[in-house]
Amino acid sequence: ETCLPPVLDFKPSNIRIWIHNRDIGKLQQVLWEGHGNKLRMETSNNSRVKRFLEAVPFIMSTAKDVHAATVNNDLEGLRKKIEATSPIILCAKDSNGLNVLHKAAGLGHTEIAREILAKYPAVVEAQDNEGKTPLHYAAAAKDDGTLYNLITEYGADESKLDHKQKAPAFYKNRPSDVDQSLLTVIPEAPRVAGTSYPKHWDWRILEAEDAISRGMKKVSSADIDSAFGSAESTTKHFSRSMEQ
Repeated sequence: ETCLPPVLDFKPSNIRIWIHNRDIGKLQQVLWEGHGNKLRMETSNNSRVKRFLEAVPFIMSTAKDVHAATVNNDLEGLRKKIEATSPIILCAKDSNGLNVLHKAAGLGHTEIAREILAKYPAVVEAQDNEGKTPLHYAAAAKDDGTLYNLITEYGADESKLDHKQKAPAFYKNRPSDVDQSLLTVIPEAPRVAGTSYPKHWDWRILEAEDAISRGMKKVSSADIDSAFGSAESTTKHFSRSMEQ
């Protein structure tokens, strides 16, 4: 279970192929891996892909807010953002490849980390641009190992090496070798008019694709069709996907 199934090359020619192939699974990885800006100028005649592309600036804005709440240790703010959108937003990385768990771990924000792990445990596996997992950052946190133990309980791999060929525990005695300045970076996002997502947006579109890509459960095309169908009818039942 990871936020990132394969390692993809996010060059424009590939993005256009995925748009042509209507591959929402790969297109959302562009977003989660911190390359949302590469989708901003793209268009599609396909209603599903078009709907996704229209939502991109809003998703980027939510990702920015979620990272800001994490950095500022604002648990209530983080909860509200997740409830108004979807736990899948916790996958979103900044341009350095850090997700919110990397930051909560490195900053010693235990309650924030608990919330993230409870809502979307797959984020434990994510690696930043230096190959570090949240556990690498937790090892360097000045918290007597609380976060290291917590993240390990959620299945983090203690033998995972970063690009310097170091396992997480190495940084327990060498915390200064971890770049602390990366922990307070807030990802950029375009300005969006208001906080309401486009009215045809439905988070289950991404959630269903995500479940397929992680092989968690068999999601039938009917499930995805129903997500798009409900987005078209914009019933009150799914109003959570419209508000931020």
